[in-house]
Amino acid sequence: NHDCFRMVLTSEQQSFLERQPDAGEIWHVDLLKEGEMGDELKRSYTPVSTNSDYKEGNLVLMVKVYQTGKMTSYLSSLRLGSSLLVSAPHPTLNPNDYPGLVMIAGGSAVTVAIQMCKAVLMHHKDGVPVHLVLCNKTMPDVLYVDEFDKMVRDFPTFHMTYCVSSGP
Repeated sequence: NHDCFRMVLTSEQQSFLERQPDAGEIWHVDLLKEGEMGDELKRSYTPVSTNSDYKEGNLVLMVKVYQTGKMTSYLSSLRLGSSLLVSAPHPTLNPNDYPGLVMIAGGSAVTVAIQMCKAVLMHHKDGVPVHLVLCNKTMPDVLYVDEFDKMVRDFPTFHMTYCVSSGP
């Protein structure tokens, strides 16, 4: 996608990561940039990777770049081998609280949509309905189409609708 990039983070401190509390299937991390004079910048990101991937030292994020974004400017300036402060996983939502789901997501919220839809479908083996409406400017802006196609094949009660505001 023209305004997003995939960020793959790895850690060699697996024993530390394994001791982190389990945040469940719907979770996020905070990224932190320490600045001069005690300033800090913190933003939350929902990973594409699973919590077990995190505990193995692998974290995959999809980052949308905003021209005036302080964090995305910083993240896009990092080079291979750079260090980045990442929080322990934080639980976002509990899939057991949702006996079905209708979700509307746009743009970079696709990562939340993946976690949320998968978790609700997997926690309710009896086949609860899950409907996702994914909104983007154009079809080339739609991220993780393969992932959603797989969910449609794997879960008969998962329904996907793409909405685009311009172009094919």
